[in-house]
Amino acid sequence: MSLNSETFWQSLLEHVSMADIIKENEELNNHIKNDVKKTLQWKFPNTPLQVRLFGSRIMGVGRSESDLDIFVVIGNSSGVYNEKLTPNVHFNLRTIVSAILDNKTKWELTSVLDRTFPLVTVLHKGTNIKCDINFLNRMSCDQNQLVNYIFKLQPIARYMVIFLRAWSQKHGLSRCFRSHIFILLVIFFLQVQGHLPAIKDLQTDLVPNVAPWTSNFHEFPLSKFGMKEIGVNENKTRQILHEFFKLYSTFPFHELVVCPYLGKRIFRRKLKDLMPPWFKYPVKSPVFIQDLILLDHNKGRIIKPHNLWNFQDQCRNMGYWNMQKPQ
Repeated sequence: MSLNSETFWQSLLEHVSMADIIKENEELNNHIKNDVKKTLQWKFPNTPLQVRLFGSRIMGVGRSESDLDIFVVIGNSSGVYNEKLTPNVHFNLRTIVSAILDNKTKWELTSVLDRTFPLVTVLHKGTNIKCDINFLNRMSCDQNQLVNYIFKLQPIARYMVIFLRAWSQKHGLSRCFRSHIFILLVIFFLQVQGHLPAIKDLQTDLVPNVAPWTSNFHEFPLSKFGMKEIGVNENKTRQILHEFFKLYSTFPFHELVVCPYLGKRIFRRKLKDLMPPWFKYPVKSPVFIQDLILLDHNKGRIIKPHNLWNFQDQCRNMGYWNMQKPQ
């Protein structure tokens, strides 16, 4: 999918259509949800379980090979954010792994991470879809709702993410620059261009619902901020993607934070003064792409200098000033 190709728009529409089909496949999604609940419930006989799906497949930016993210609510959510691996967390992790291993007709266990946010990766044999099961970090699941709302406000944002995901794979960037990174980069780009409000402005007067963090938001219309929806058509999409590449080709990542929470360019050295009092500055890295909700989490921490140089080189190759007549 080339930005300057005559087939650019048709190709992008095909990718969007495929993402829509994946998102709207309720039969498949419910099949996996039910299998998860049936597999786990007998190991938690006296505890209510809820299964929530999220991630790129559910947000409408996924592909057929995309993983499915699954959040399992075990019992009642406390409404308090917790990163500690308590004995209860370890017990729940062992119980989930045990349930998966006891049901090898439906699942193949791939890996288990027992770090800050425990994660059980499995293959659902009935659909051949890789699933990441977590039960502690509900914030990623909540964040999906916010992203879906943003895609509703500016539908062109989803088109941009779908294009950029295919573009990153074509240019060997997809190991570090994945859909969740492009979602944040696109949101921030549209904010600094005056097309989206800051996340902070969508959370005006709201109190933390997962203390100390706030994951809920007001569904304000763009008109409240004096903004309008960008038309989604070939010329406008091509133009705004060129502008995206132009911005990030020279973006001083070493000095500035990609900060959707404030929706504007912020120097790293000034960020802490602009954040809530419980904010803790993450470990320094070449790129700081701030999470939408967990404000002290850097989603760009895995991006190394050579990854960034390659990304910005490719952005320069795609920039508006290099726009060629479609071939």
